[in-house]
Amino acid sequence: MLAILVTMSAVILATTQQRNPETWEQDRSRSQNQLVGTWRLISRVVTTGDGTIVRDPGLGAAPIGYLMYDSSGHVVAEIMKTDRPTVIDCSLSTAAPVNNSQSVNGYDAYFGTYTIDPAIHTVTHHLEGALDLT
Repeated sequence: MLAILVTMSAVILATTQQRNPETWEQDRSRSQNQLVGTWRLISRVVTTGDGTIVRDPGLGAAPIGYLMYDSSGHVVAEIMKTDRPTVIDCSLSTAAPVNNSQSVNGYDAYFGTYTIDPAIHTVTHHLEGALDLT
């Protein structure tokens, strides 16, 4: 399994109160139940560990797509540039950002597993494969 992570904020993960381990597990389970399903992408922001925002020029400023989460902890993402060209060139001109997949011809896709941390309101994607995992 590849050690690539994509962390994204999840609005449905509520509360900032400190929790004991039993309550944390209940929150995580409740959050996972709320997350399961298909979600339309509203925006995509990739932030590195030091807080730097990294934009994928291949996807543009406002990509479209779907994220799908299942109850066993798997995730699939399909993301596309809104004005993707009709002519396809399968060569890559730049390396992918660290800890991320890279779009090819205005399209990005990956799959793997996810974990939820309700304490800090995040869902972390653990990539197993992608369209281009540089």
